[in-house]
Amino acid sequence: MESTLNPSADEVIAKEEAFALWNPTAAALWSLLLSPALGAWLLKRNWERLGHPDKAGGAFGWFFFVIGLNLANLGMILAAPRFEWDFDGLPAWVGLAVFGVWCCLSAYPQIRYVDDHIGEAYPRRSWAAPILIAIMATALFLAVMALLVSATS
Repeated sequence: MESTLNPSADEVIAKEEAFALWNPTAAALWSLLLSPALGAWLLKRNWERLGHPDKAGGAFGWFFFVIGLNLANLGMILAAPRFEWDFDGLPAWVGLAVFGVWCCLSAYPQIRYVDDHIGEAYPRRSWAAPILIAIMATALFLAVMALLVSATS
């Protein structure tokens, strides 16, 4: 019978993987390059692992807001010719403003929390899957958007 005071190597690894986090600063920086939706999703997962489901819900709200904003932008682009609007997409500053507000209200609090309560000594999650998924999702969205726009022009 194994003692709980002397966990097996598998138990230690499982515990570290359950607690492993994505670096919230890196999540914010990757979000500038790809989308705040990526960072919002990663921060949500981090808050869950940190035991803060309320903050995870707030981060998930940002995820849906960014996705909704992109879909609304696409809808307006597609509707523009039908209603004779001169609209070819939201200006770039809107995306930068959303990113800035998201950083201040969502990313920065997690960065501070991790720095204040955990420091640098925590197991890190791999970036391979989230970055690959974000690149594929962005490419798919842009391809669908280009096809729809070209079909309505």
